[in-house]
Amino acid sequence: MPRGKFEPGQHVGGRGRKKPIMVQKIEGFTPNGRIETQFAKESLLEIKMPNMGSVFVPPHVHEDAQDLIQNVLAHMPDGILKNLDTYALASYACAWAIHKRAALQMSDPEFELVTFNQNTGVGHPNPWIKIMFEAGNQMARLGARLGLDPISRDTMFLQRVEHNRAHGQGGKFSGLIGQNG
Repeated sequence: MPRGKFEPGQHVGGRGRKKPIMVQKIEGFTPNGRIETQFAKESLLEIKMPNMGSVFVPPHVHEDAQDLIQNVLAHMPDGILKNLDTYALASYACAWAIHKRAALQMSDPEFELVTFNQNTGVGHPNPWIKIMFEAGNQMARLGARLGLDPISRDTMFLQRVEHNRAHGQGGKFSGLIGQNG
């Protein structure tokens, strides 16, 4: 093998850990080193958890979070979220409820961007600002994993189109405009 040329998944001393076999299979590399793209595409779909029940609204989360979960479920295509996604969606919804609360606090006309310590007189940013941004970051992380942002939705859509093409479902342009055939 020429110097500097390494195959993905190959273990090279001092260059990090070898990728797990399932990751290699997903990427299309078999244990003997051959690339099998059809195998890779089918493996992606086989590895995903089968739909074993639907997402539910946990009763312990805040009312605002419950409303958001119901809204997401009403607008998400069937089969995307599974029962095991319930808790990630609940975490996303709780982060949204916290973000909403912080935004409402900040929209108060008497809201102060800087609060002062009464003993020392030192000013600090209002804690609601940090709370709002941390909740927003949490929403961004979880939302991407759940398909709640445009990029992850496009990725899921393309995976579904590729799966349909691989299994002979639909024509060359099926699914591109929301119509079959």
